[in-house]
Amino acid sequence: MKSTKKTKNKYGPIDLLPPDAFNKKDTKFRVTMFIDLEVLEEVRKRAKEQGLPYQTYINHFLRTSHLDSNEKQSLETRVSSLEATVHHLKQKIAI
Repeated sequence: MKSTKKTKNKYGPIDLLPPDAFNKKDTKFRVTMFIDLEVLEEVRKRAKEQGLPYQTYINHFLRTSHLDSNEKQSLETRVSSLEATVHHLKQKIAI
């Protein structure tokens, strides 16, 4: 998972901006929603374990589960990616 990056945010109604004024991947929108407390606590815990703000963690989770899944990765590719992540985390913990 990528670390958070500092970007200059543009604010204002989207319909007033020209289509090429922003990159969709880097554009953020404020969203208000209700989440079960148990879910929020778990998300915050997992985000903290990865050294990320919980909002960034949620965004990454939604991106990978909804947008990246359109690539229809094979099971082998997904397992390989998970194995690499686990290996990286084991090395991080051993330090």
